Amino acid sequence: MRIMAFVLLAALSGAPLQAQEPPSSVAEVLNKDKPPLIVAVAIDEAGITQGELQRTQDLIRGLLDTLPSGSRLVVAAFSGEKRIILPPTADRVAITAVLNSFTPGAPGVALPDGLFDIVDYLGSREAESRAILLFSAGRLRDGDLLFEDPLNAASSKGIRIFAIGLGQGDGKMLRRVAKLTGGEYIRLEVADAAMITSNLREPSHEPSGADATTVEVSTPEAGPTPKASGGLLGAAAIFFSLGGLLMLGIVILLVRKLSAHPQAPNSSMAPSASAPVPRESQAPPRPASLELDLDLEGDIPLEKTLVINAEPTLRALSGPGAGKNFPLSASGTTSIGRSRRNDVVVPEDAASAQHCRIDREGDSYVIHDMGATNG
Repeated sequence: MRIMAFVLLAALSGAPLQAQEPPSSVAEVLNKDKPPLIVAVAIDEAGITQGELQRTQDLIRGLLDTLPSGSRLVVAAFSGEKRIILPPTADRVAITAVLNSFTPGAPGVALPDGLFDIVDYLGSREAESRAILLFSAGRLRDGDLLFEDPLNAASSKGIRIFAIGLGQGDGKMLRRVAKLTGGEYIRLEVADAAMITSNLREPSHEPSGADATTVEVSTPEAGPTPKASGGLLGAAAIFFSLGGLLMLGIVILLVRKLSAHPQAPNSSMAPSASAPVPRESQAPPRPASLELDLDLEGDIPLEKTLVINAEPTLRALSGPGAGKNFPLSASGTTSIGRSRRNDVVVPEDAASAQHCRIDREGDSYVIHDMGATNG
């Protein structure tokens, strides 16, 4: 009875019954919260003057008025222990306070090392578009990473790097940074906020064809990319196999050369009766040798001794170091990884800083995993 009365009351009131619209999907809700653009402004204080720093600060504050609505700024530095000193925000007061904390000429980490950390952080932020404004004089300093490491990481994450050149240099290195990541190189003297914003609004260019070959400097032209550890083991196995064949060929060539000029036995060469003949016990110990008893011609039996001293070597089959030979330590450890501190440097994104090591154990070489997270 109560249900019938409710239906009758609704009909008498004349209010139309409408179905509720389905709630938005999770993707639509997330896209509403995703900013259209996140820009990381990275200031390399080494080589920057007070006037250039003031110009940089004014340019960044001007971007707050020209960037698309809802955009966020990240402030990063190469000096100090932290690369990211202000997470994504649109708060003008907070951005101004952080910019005023920079000091011209302050020492910092190497450009590739700091840039790699900034790219890694920005790659984890959700946004429709992401870019880096790098303010630098382009001075190189020693670090753990190679120059191509942050550029390959930025290209794979779709992050463009716009290099703002400072100082008196020609900007050759900064031009390359911008070109390989799809950004642009601009001198600080001619840069303005409206021009930079216009460039940032352009769709991200993902390199293809010839550009892809230039950016992905560590990727082979064809075939799947082998893992660092598997490639090294395969290279070592192939090298030792080829080394054995090469040594056998050398032995055969030496025997053929010696057999081409046989010497007839000469009685005058026989030891005289007065010449002392050393006893067998007095003969010096002979080194490890390879005894050959070959009859290549069929008529002249030869017996020659060849002492071979082969040095174990690791050969790279693919990647930037393809064709290079790396000698293995005969008594110690040979370290392999992306860091320059290793004996064998592997400039691959798939390789860890300390990837593995090869130890000499008796007459064998054993490869040990250093707990690398990249496999």
